[in-house]
Amino acid sequence: MILTRRRSLLLLATSAALLASILVYLYLMSKADESDTYTQARDLIRQIKQNDSQWENEILKARTSINYNYDPLVAPLLEMKRLWNAFVHIEAHHQHGDTPAWRTAYTDYEQAFEDKSRQVERFKSHNAVLRNSLAFLPTAADGIQAQLGQLADADTLRLHSIATDTYDLMLSSLEFAQMTTDDKAADILVGLNKLAVNKERLPAGFHAPIDILSKHIALILREQPKVNQLLEQIEAVPLAERLDTITQMLDRDERAALLIDQRYHFYLLVFSTLLVLLLLYMAVCLMRSFAEINRVNRALVGANDELEQRVERRTQALTQASAALQREIDERKLLESQLVQSEKLASLGQLAAGVAHEVNNPIGFVSSNLGALDDYFRRLQDMLKAYREAESTLDPAALSASLATLRTEIELDYILDDIPLLIRESKDGISRVGRIVKDLKDFSRVDSNQDWQWANLQQGIESTLNIVASELKYKADLVKDYAPLPEVECLPSQINQVIMNLVVNAAQAMGPQRGTINLRTGCDSEQVWIEVADNGCGIDADSLQKIFDPFYTTKPVGQGTGLGLSLSYGIIKRHRGEIRVHSEVGTGTTFRIELPIRQARAA
Repeated sequence: MILTRRRSLLLLATSAALLASILVYLYLMSKADESDTYTQARDLIRQIKQNDSQWENEILKARTSINYNYDPLVAPLLEMKRLWNAFVHIEAHHQHGDTPAWRTAYTDYEQAFEDKSRQVERFKSHNAVLRNSLAFLPTAADGIQAQLGQLADADTLRLHSIATDTYDLMLSSLEFAQMTTDDKAADILVGLNKLAVNKERLPAGFHAPIDILSKHIALILREQPKVNQLLEQIEAVPLAERLDTITQMLDRDERAALLIDQRYHFYLLVFSTLLVLLLLYMAVCLMRSFAEINRVNRALVGANDELEQRVERRTQALTQASAALQREIDERKLLESQLVQSEKLASLGQLAAGVAHEVNNPIGFVSSNLGALDDYFRRLQDMLKAYREAESTLDPAALSASLATLRTEIELDYILDDIPLLIRESKDGISRVGRIVKDLKDFSRVDSNQDWQWANLQQGIESTLNIVASELKYKADLVKDYAPLPEVECLPSQINQVIMNLVVNAAQAMGPQRGTINLRTGCDSEQVWIEVADNGCGIDADSLQKIFDPFYTTKPVGQGTGLGLSLSYGIIKRHRGEIRVHSEVGTGTTFRIELPIRQARAA
């Protein structure tokens, strides 16, 4: 398949763009070193683990200290949340969250973090109650000891025993807080029982302090195991293990990314080598192409010189041919004009006898009328002569009889009535002759003015019918069905020629019996139409296909040129209109002309 130059350039540009895209893609993929982001991610995990260890240390401090500020327990929590959000933001670049393993690791860590946070909150609540009671024990014991010291020394041994028991119970409670065992719990319960017995031996003022001390010791006995249990649960939360798992997954993904980077480095090296070889090959091809182009250019220069000479000779020949063609066109236009005029003259020749008859009729009765007028005028002269002679005679009776006899002889009354009628008939005949002569002159004149003009088609149709009236008089009745038409931009004389050809052909198509010719007009928004229909012999299908051919005629030799319908077809086409014909043998023929109201001007 031979590619065109444009296709070759398009293919070359597409190939270059594809190679450049592959090269850029491999370069970008080989430069996608994500070791820094992995290092940052591991560093964030390490900081989270450090904050987790600090968190646990602060929890242990809170367990062993009596007066403790819980703010250090909140600071690691907030820092761990911040570090985790930073880690998630970095990992979003790696799109690790799209894999099931990473989603599971994220979920496990967040669940462990939530569990540990919840356990720490419970620890803070229980440990605060416990530390409050532990802090209150020395104060309560000292208060009881002070009240015991204020009693009289009636039973010093008993008071000393009560003080000792109270102090031992406080110590046991403090030791229980540091080392929770069942034995210590049993010792505390025994001490509480002793304290209850000793309360009954003491005055009523000791009851309230002893009850408060007993309640705080009982609270320590209840809360310390819960605190210890919460610490065990906090230690059991696998937060560090979850962080270790994430660190291992980061190491694994970093190794995989490193392998991918190495692979793309290898691909880039191979592709670059192939591209260099391709460029070398293309350079060799270009050098060969340049050598071939230089050779072809030299050949083209010689061929161009020869071609310029041939073009110059051909241009001269074309100039001569163009001049000859223009002369031929001018001659053809002149011939066409002569053909139209010849057709008009031929039509006038066919109508000459009828026109002569039409002109002869008014000439005949004008001549007859003039003879009658001459006789009338002679008689009037005799009558006037008699009147002049009567002036010399003065016999009224004889004059009256003589004038009456003469009036009767010359039929003076009849002459006076008939002279105006003869004059009117003569004027009408002369007018008819003038119209016929005018229509003949308009129809037969050469169309020297070919300018388009706005014309009333119905006036032109009536003028044409006046010319062909003799052709129709003895053959067909003319039925007119005119609709109001706007003025049409046309060459009026040529349209009249078409109407005359169609009407004359319709009259000649009649048989021995008198026929009917229907002439109809109409219009729509953009065009007008004229129909000439007859009920003559019709046209057979074979002839119908050739009626618009030049010199084709079905009339006998010498009775037609065969140019009427051909010229009519050319005139209508020149007006950008249509001429259609429908005919049935034995029924008749209908010609329909459609003309645009306004002629479209060439751009």
